[in-house]
Amino acid sequence: MPMDPRALSFDSVLLDLDGVVYAGPHAVPGAVEALAELESRGIPFGYVTNNASRAAAEIADHLLELGLPARPEVVTTSAGVAARAMADELGAGSRVLVIGSTALTELVREAGFTVVESADDEPDALVQGFFRDITWHDIAEACVAVAAGVDWWATNRDLTMPTERGLLPGNGAFVRIVADTTGREPRVTGKPAALMLQTAAATIGGTHPIMVGDRLDTDIAGGRAAGYTSALVLTGIHDIHDALTAPAEHRPDRIIATLGDLLAPAPAATVEAHTARCGDAVVTLSGGVLSSTGPALDAAAAALALLAEQPADTAWEIDPAFPRRADG
Repeated sequence: MPMDPRALSFDSVLLDLDGVVYAGPHAVPGAVEALAELESRGIPFGYVTNNASRAAAEIADHLLELGLPARPEVVTTSAGVAARAMADELGAGSRVLVIGSTALTELVREAGFTVVESADDEPDALVQGFFRDITWHDIAEACVAVAAGVDWWATNRDLTMPTERGLLPGNGAFVRIVADTTGREPRVTGKPAALMLQTAAATIGGTHPIMVGDRLDTDIAGGRAAGYTSALVLTGIHDIHDALTAPAEHRPDRIIATLGDLLAPAPAATVEAHTARCGDAVVTLSGGVLSSTGPALDAAAAALALLAEQPADTAWEIDPAFPRRADG
């Protein structure tokens, strides 16, 4: 009998991609099995990505090649959300300068806009998304258009993106150039914007989803902005130290080692004064230092509960011996 998803405190799951279900050309260990288990329990899930360089169908094909269940309909991209948001505000046939991929360009056309290629074509709006072949000339066109006052949209502001060669510049790095050059800021539709998560939840029919990601500033912050539960999975960029020392609005509700851990009920923590306990872990905040004993994930759960009880202006630092990963 399928488990009632309410026992797990969510009725659906939103998943970031890179670092969560795959790492470049490979599935993250345990991801295939975890998503198969979600399917078997009848819990709907969908994928949410800030990468605007690929179409939803292309992403779905990649996931299928890795053995991960997917359909284009359950893949929400920042490019798709940007095109729909622009369509809600700009008149049909408006002229849009696209600094981005072929996938973004096609979505803009499908939304009823006329795509132009230069700031000299008098665009009504500019939309900027990541693509690997971006050039100085592309950035220059964006700067000219933005300086002229066009309605400026960006699919996302991720400064970096993970690759097989390490972290490299993401769309946010190029958006920053335009912002620094023109003194203006774009309207952003991708994570951490609540619109991105709300769109994805509506796509899969979720009313109380959990957002699972590996980045605090986009995945977790986006989940919190939308009012959803969030979980940081330790298979990607950020670790336990990052989560605990992040601003409160970037802290997850849960920290899990792998996607498979999502299917277990969240560990319960108790807090008394400056001490929290969870399972076999004890966490204390004493002398301005957060320290722990016991298993890493239990310690992380206890620490999240303890920090949630502290005044916002509490000054503290984390003990370097506090574990960073599940095996720390």
